[in-house]
Amino acid sequence: MCVIVSSAAIAAGVHKLGLASRPEDLPGKQACAAAGQPELMHMYAEAFKRHRLVVAQLLLTHDDIDSRMRRQNAFNTIERILEAGNIVPIVNENDTVAVEELRFGDNDRLSAEVAHLVKSGSFAAPHLFRWPDGLFRAPYCGRGTSLGGVSICAP
Repeated sequence: MCVIVSSAAIAAGVHKLGLASRPEDLPGKQACAAAGQPELMHMYAEAFKRHRLVVAQLLLTHDDIDSRMRRQNAFNTIERILEAGNIVPIVNENDTVAVEELRFGDNDRLSAEVAHLVKSGSFAAPHLFRWPDGLFRAPYCGRGTSLGGVSICAP
């Protein structure tokens, strides 16, 4: 089993929108995330298609994890996806509504929360897989990187 906690929606949006640099203002970052998330998912879909795997997108906020009902819904969704055997769940922060995270954080906390959500015994911290351009690159997460039965990988 592998659950990928992703980032780079804003960076993908900057590229998609042809901007010279990442916006400094919150609405600009949110607009880039909205434009970039589909691009990011397309890249994942193309990469996994070569291995006959499909990707599923889950956009979460810390509020989703903090709410008992929404956390259970997220768990049920991920559980069903993993049961299929050929679907890779891609979790990303819902940057269009997650205001605090865009100002103060990245997906390290979300990765830990998702690891706890799926009851992983351990996880690989996102900063171990991060590259300057924000895009995931093999061989840092893939075959043989299962930790506690579930690989939590974050670019």
